[in-house]
Amino acid sequence: MRLLRTLVVALLLGVGGASAQTVLVHPFDSEGTLLGSVVADRIAEGLEGRVDLVVPPAAAPSLVPPTPYGDGFVNPLAVLETGGV
Repeated sequence: MRLLRTLVVALLLGVGGASAQTVLVHPFDSEGTLLGSVVADRIAEGLEGRVDLVVPPAAAPSLVPPTPYGDGFVNPLAVLETGGV
């Protein structure tokens, strides 16, 4: 849980200085299905005033499905050139 808090704070601080961004928030992997979705939904709500568009956890997997890699996931948008979406 401490790692999750650290990641959320880093994300919020990093997004605060960004401009014209779209953020997709995927549900977190957790032991209980509901917990991961609730945490992701709260993060999406917290980002609403800081970025141009926030895609909530209910719609994010449909737009950009998570790609499993090793023990985690890779964002497929990360392979694009800077500024390309």
